[in-house]
Amino acid sequence: MVESLTQEQLEAKAKENEWLLDCVLSFMRSPRWRAPVVSFIEEYCLVFDNEEENKLEYTNIHKNFVKMVDELLCELIAEVGIQREDFYAACELSTHHKTHYKLVQQILAVEDFFSFKRMMIRKNQEFNEMALKSMLEAEQRAKGELPASGTEPPA
Repeated sequence: MVESLTQEQLEAKAKENEWLLDCVLSFMRSPRWRAPVVSFIEEYCLVFDNEEENKLEYTNIHKNFVKMVDELLCELIAEVGIQREDFYAACELSTHHKTHYKLVQQILAVEDFFSFKRMMIRKNQEFNEMALKSMLEAEQRAKGELPASGTEPPA
């Protein structure tokens, strides 16, 4: 469909579909998107370690993540009242708008297992660093090297 259009027609069609990708962009910044995505990442990142081996469990988690993202986008598409094909066409034409192109690349990256694995490992490492920092602070408080939580440090 998109391949047979002239450059001028492509640009006009891309302009016509800007509202849709703007809507998707707003959705991906909303709690309706962020809450389930962040919850999923935080819940399952603990399974991922920094080893070379790709465990079967990683693949299953990734498939569930892809399914969740697909369901979220399908809900939005249905809510907006368009067909999936129209959404795909808008994505194909996203190269004419820098922000929309990045958005589409982000959506496509969901399918990339290795990107997903890196993201999950990075989040797991963040959690480990926070836990370690918290344990060190608690140990320092116990030794009297830091004031108790919620109290002012000595002047």
